[in-house]
Amino acid sequence: SQIRYYGLCSYSSSSISGGVINNSFIANGYYGLYNYSSSISGGVINNSFIGSGDHGLLNSYSSIYGGVIDNNFADNGSAGLWNDGSIQGGITGNNFSNNSSSYGLISSYGRSISGDITNNVFANNSYGLYIESNSISGGITNNQFVNNTNYGLNLQYSPVSGGITNNLFLNNSHGLRTYGADADISGGVKNNLFVQNSNYGFYKYSSSTVDEVNYNGYFGNGTDIYSASKGAGAVDLGADPFSSANPDK
Repeated sequence: SQIRYYGLCSYSSSSISGGVINNSFIANGYYGLYNYSSSISGGVINNSFIGSGDHGLLNSYSSIYGGVIDNNFADNGSAGLWNDGSIQGGITGNNFSNNSSSYGLISSYGRSISGDITNNVFANNSYGLYIESNSISGGITNNQFVNNTNYGLNLQYSPVSGGITNNLFLNNSHGLRTYGADADISGGVKNNLFVQNSNYGFYKYSSSTVDEVNYNGYFGNGTDIYSASKGAGAVDLGADPFSSANPDK
């Protein structure tokens, strides 16, 4: 049978004006959706990107307006979503799971994400959310980073303007890692849970800056926090909050 390389390809100054909505991109040879040097207006909403040989969605030198919302990125050979373009309107309510050889979501090469990254699940990937040489003009809030082999959330030479708050970092190698002098977090690291991360709950690179590290909970990490203090309101949990043996579960 003939291999279909792309489920949908928008290429070289093309544009999609009504969004990419309610589609299934299943088992394509390379990418489910390939957006190269073009634009999508109206968002990428409520699609399934499953089982492609490489990335579920590749947004390269391109723009997505209207956000990436309520999609399922699962079981792809490399990344669920690879972004080296720009995304405006945030990344909300998506599932990035079982992209086991690579990334749930990677955004790199000096591009940008405008809006919050919120209410997503990053689970059972090599890396959950990997941000490199980007800027995030919004917060990273209310996400779950669970069972990723390496880092749940990695910020590398990438500032975040709206804080990292109310997230769960569970059973990763590093829950949250910053690296590089530009990996600065305005708005602080607050109200997160760091549980059973085998190396570090929160690893802060020495020259990265964080406004504040307050009101986080820690249990069972190899090291709870590196190169920062736990700050006000930190809670060292007496038991794994997700264990069936915990009477308060």
